[in-house]
Amino acid sequence: MRITANGIAVNDQLDGPAGAPVVTLAHSLAATSDLWDAQVRALSGRYRVLRYDARGHGGSDVPPGPYTLAHMAEDLIGLLDALGIAETHAVGLSMRGCTAMTAALAFPHRIRSLVLADTTSRYAPETARMGADRIRVAETAGMEPIVEPTLRIWFTERALVPFLDRVTSAEAVR
Repeated sequence: MRITANGIAVNDQLDGPAGAPVVTLAHSLAATSDLWDAQVRALSGRYRVLRYDARGHGGSDVPPGPYTLAHMAEDLIGLLDALGIAETHAVGLSMRGCTAMTAALAFPHRIRSLVLADTTSRYAPETARMGADRIRVAETAGMEPIVEPTLRIWFTERALVPFLDRVTSAEAVR
């Protein structure tokens, strides 16, 4: 479903029983909310599970950049507002872990807890430069040029084999 949040159309999906505590799953750079399919199946019996495509990803709008962590945190809170969700447990992977932390600091009454995976509270200068380079490529040439390098960072060849369906899903971001 696409809903307007923070001035942009955000692609989101909400699963699980109405009235249950909400868990929000936020994907990494160069991915989409489909990344969370297995986790949604595992959690949606007990929780209301919200997942969404971050700005510039999947079915969400691609507004002109630059994008900041503050923008992305405001997108998350705007999505909660649009859906009438008062608070959530936020799960952030990689870059979206930074988004979740930023949202928790700016809106502590909206984020009940954080689960942070493969993320950091600040980037070393070299890592920040690499990230900025990837963002520049995405802004000028689109997502396609960064998908394969991203997959090489995330997975070894041996690790990819059992999860080729996931790789195909990630490549669909192109």
